[in-house]
Amino acid sequence: MSAGQLVPRPLRRGALAAALALCIVTPAHAAPDARAARLYEDALVRFERQDHKGAIIQLKNALQIDRRMLPVQVLLGRALLADGQVAAAEVAFLEALDLGVNRAEIVLPMIEAALLQGQHRKVLDESRFAAAGLPRPLQAQVHLQHATAAADLGEPRQALKLIEQARAIDASSPDSWLAEATVLLRVRQFDRAAAAVDKAMERAPGSAVVLHHVAQLRHLQGDLKGALDAYDRTLAVQPAHVESLVARAGLLIDLDRGSDAQATLARLREAAPDDPREAYLSALLAERAGKTDEARAALKRVTALIDPVPIAYIRYRPQMLMLNGLAHVGLGEREAAKPYLEAYQRLDPGGGASKLLAQVLLAEGKFELAI
Repeated sequence: MSAGQLVPRPLRRGALAAALALCIVTPAHAAPDARAARLYEDALVRFERQDHKGAIIQLKNALQIDRRMLPVQVLLGRALLADGQVAAAEVAFLEALDLGVNRAEIVLPMIEAALLQGQHRKVLDESRFAAAGLPRPLQAQVHLQHATAAADLGEPRQALKLIEQARAIDASSPDSWLAEATVLLRVRQFDRAAAAVDKAMERAPGSAVVLHHVAQLRHLQGDLKGALDAYDRTLAVQPAHVESLVARAGLLIDLDRGSDAQATLARLREAAPDDPREAYLSALLAERAGKTDEARAALKRVTALIDPVPIAYIRYRPQMLMLNGLAHVGLGEREAAKPYLEAYQRLDPGGGASKLLAQVLLAEGKFELAI
């Protein structure tokens, strides 16, 4: 997902059940079939245990009995989203809207599914994603998601305006300050970003998310020791904080502390076994150690994880674009690397992808394009 996106926290079972109870079928519809109701209850238990695949099977079985069970349709969308089936999740949410679900119940996961598919402009333009008409606390969260979309589209001023709208509704939450810091870091306004992080810290001093922003700021400013300390503080609060594990491992590689980096990557593999960044950092370590076959196998893991994802889904995720471009170049697969490097260059014309893309084109004898 895009950096800085504020994804709603998973609801506890009681809260989720209460939310889904608001989606009960209209009075004109008959009472739900007892078998379908049992399947739904079982799916709810599986969902809360994070057995998303099992929940999906049970929910689909329930829908075969009664396709108009609104709570089933809503939970199916959430389960599909949690399982990474974002296009299917979007279909389920649209079906729920057609059946009459209260839009407030699903607007945040709908936005998440759209952003994961690279549909950022739709999120900003289409009425089903709008903040208008929603309860005010929910409006604040929607404004922050819209700010994420605007920032990814290269519209930082619009993103900051949306963040201000969210803060006008809820000034007590750290979320708007963290979102502001993320936007400011992207445009390298470090002093303003630091001030925003301080505001977030005042509101949530023990939050792993806030501490990670502190670490990120120090890292980008070149304070490597301070960044490492802040990543350690983040991981002390939340040992499986994926972004901090990725950043810490990369920083340790930069500091030539290979054994410490290896230990951090082992923790990352446990927390996020399918994260392509772990595979790429493992390839770097193996290459430095002269383990060519191991490095090549790790690069193949990167491309195996990212290649199946439609490029439209990651066109606003520069890290993934660069990662797969680098991996394909490292494997000698120049043609496969080009779409990813070109997509990255569109996001950041003066960035590192330009030089790498030029090298690829030179190797192919395409001198004019390289120039």
